[in-house]
Amino acid sequence: MMKRITKLFTILAVALMVCVPWRALAQNALMIDEYGALTDTQIAQCETQLQQVSDKYGVDVVALIASDTDGKDIVDFADDYFDYNGYGRGTDRSGIILVIDMYGREMYISTRGLCIDYFTDYGIESIADEIYPYLAGDFEGAVSRYAQLCDYYMNAAITDKPIDIYYNRLYIHLSGEDGKRINGHFSVYDVNGVHIGNIYVDHGEGYTDILTEDTNAVYTISCDDVSSKYAKPEDITVRGSAEYDITMTAARAPYDVMTGGAVSGGAGLIAALIGTGIMKSKNKSVRSKYDADRYVERGSFNLRDHRDYFLYSRTSRSARPKETERSSGGGGGHGGSFSGGSSTHTSSSGATHGGGGRRGF
Repeated sequence: MMKRITKLFTILAVALMVCVPWRALAQNALMIDEYGALTDTQIAQCETQLQQVSDKYGVDVVALIASDTDGKDIVDFADDYFDYNGYGRGTDRSGIILVIDMYGREMYISTRGLCIDYFTDYGIESIADEIYPYLAGDFEGAVSRYAQLCDYYMNAAITDKPIDIYYNRLYIHLSGEDGKRINGHFSVYDVNGVHIGNIYVDHGEGYTDILTEDTNAVYTISCDDVSSKYAKPEDITVRGSAEYDITMTAARAPYDVMTGGAVSGGAGLIAALIGTGIMKSKNKSVRSKYDADRYVERGSFNLRDHRDYFLYSRTSRSARPKETERSSGGGGGHGGSFSGGSSTHTSSSGATHGGGGRRGF
């Protein structure tokens, strides 16, 4: 009986080692140095710093200096190391891990749970930029700076909003009074008059996304060109994201090259009527004709050209309500401030992770 139990335990142990990477059996230290880049004192100092930040925000903040990645892509390796070693706090196992691969000369940051929202793609890239210079040889400095930045970014996310890249979207609907959609080109200027973007309106629809740190920035939208049937509208001043309906109407009066146009022709007609009235009163031999063409000598009148000239236009503008702030970029949609957000992927364990990194240090 005892032999059967021993055999069963042996089979289970072998199965566990086959199914789970050997590194999954490592202790749950927050500072792991497999390569030997740090002294014992440095490891202890980094462990203390990571532990303090972890306890402060209720997540696991982990750093690993790896000898290699067992032949895995560093993204898969970082995700699996976090997942299979039991890292992460709370029901969603929230945490973040920095992996420095000494063999592949790569670094990667993987997030899970709440940390996916705390650390956006932009935030992770910014942290990687900060850490990268330390990888020339100061690995204790890299981990220490990583812990400081994790503290800073999580504090910002909890007390205000995640540190991210933000956009203001300026959207224009351009149409005629009859509802016909109009093409046009608009330029966008900042409060200092600097050109910062263009809005190309095609079939009545056009927008641009302005990269900004101020979602309430002031912009001026100026029309550079519209369809030839319409005059340019006046400049628009907006604050933050905006969506505008611009309805344009154009009144047209025929302008005849031969007679000098409707306006000047009308004035001339009045003067002519007065003059001919006086002449008629003096010439009693004049008789009225019943047909207009009897007053014109045949072949003497030839209309060579005829054009329409637009004398005025009227533009009506109405601002649409702003949309609420969105946490993910990309895609269509109309006006509203939005951020880059966090892209995610699924690890081999089925967990959702975010992340980003650098190659070649």
